[in-house]
Amino acid sequence: MTGQALPDQHGLTTRQAVPSDRAAILSFVERSYQRIARWRVPDRWDWQFAQNPFRASPDVLPVFLALDSAGRIVGQSCVMLVPMQLLGRSHTAGWGCDLFVAPEWRGRGVARRLQASVHAATEVHLSLNMAAETRHLKLELGDALLDPIPVYELTVRYEASAIRQVLEQRFSALRAGYLMSGTSKLLAAIASTSAGWKQSRRGRHPDPSIRLLEGKEFGREHDELWSRVAGSFRSAIERRTPYLDWKYLRQPHLTYRILEAWRGEVLAGFVVFRTSRAPEAACGRIVDVVADPRDQEAVAALIVRAVNSLLEEGCPRVRVATSVSAFAAVFERVGFRRVEEMTAVVGKGEASAEVVKATEGGWLLGMGDGDWDQFPAPG
Repeated sequence: MTGQALPDQHGLTTRQAVPSDRAAILSFVERSYQRIARWRVPDRWDWQFAQNPFRASPDVLPVFLALDSAGRIVGQSCVMLVPMQLLGRSHTAGWGCDLFVAPEWRGRGVARRLQASVHAATEVHLSLNMAAETRHLKLELGDALLDPIPVYELTVRYEASAIRQVLEQRFSALRAGYLMSGTSKLLAAIASTSAGWKQSRRGRHPDPSIRLLEGKEFGREHDELWSRVAGSFRSAIERRTPYLDWKYLRQPHLTYRILEAWRGEVLAGFVVFRTSRAPEAACGRIVDVVADPRDQEAVAALIVRAVNSLLEEGCPRVRVATSVSAFAAVFERVGFRRVEEMTAVVGKGEASAEVVKATEGGWLLGMGDGDWDQFPAPG
């Protein structure tokens, strides 16, 4: 990454931010995000960019700015740096996030210039869960589309507000004569979902050799686990202690829990999960699953215990996402259903097509990746 300025004929300059830009950037974020700005600055911004342990130099920030002729910030595009294994090599990759252009500057190519700067400065650039316009722009700049990432949900209790919302939608969309039929289907869905989870819990015969323990920190055992299982994924953010500690134990506004599966003295896998808190909608989130995809018993034991813990905390539903088909099979087996999917794009200079070909079917991606899980989470 560089901090070189790139002026154009309209007086607009794009350049990489330096630490002395912090106050101006925070002010821009406050103006841009308004109501939710307090969750983005200053704590999360400092953690995500200024304190990111994967910065190559303390002299520049992984933030790209557009400035008008007076030097005022009118747009930004940020990069969350992470360690990544790709094509058998280690890279510093950048998750694109927080692309924002001031309303009065939209339609003038500012977003394209910012994205071009990001692409030129990052070794591997990734994007996840982005607006359609942003995705279109990234594809125009040469990024390639990955397979959609399925999102799964298990609902065991519908809150009154959720039922009321569905009924109101039915009133507006259907004639009154069809309301009772629709309501019956809704109630049947509620009952079957709850019964499905209870049955799956009763029907589980966990491997007696697996011990489930709540973890407090990441360390040598987690690094050894990653060394054993990393080869199962053709491409992944490296789940080693420096990344795990920064991502899950030092992230502001969020409190994650770690659940570990042990066989004897060997860590077989772990999951990272959390429960929502106001102003978020009531929901549990399993954001990371790290295990050998072939070890279905360990994955199932972790998922069932994590879900039970979230339900005991009062979560009426639990969400999880994965690009790993073996993990998805476990989710479906214990009662999760696929509800939506997220889009990801990836680029690596002129080799985007090669990157996608090498990573088809081999990503390890979930809600913990990129900027997907942040506070407050939508929905």
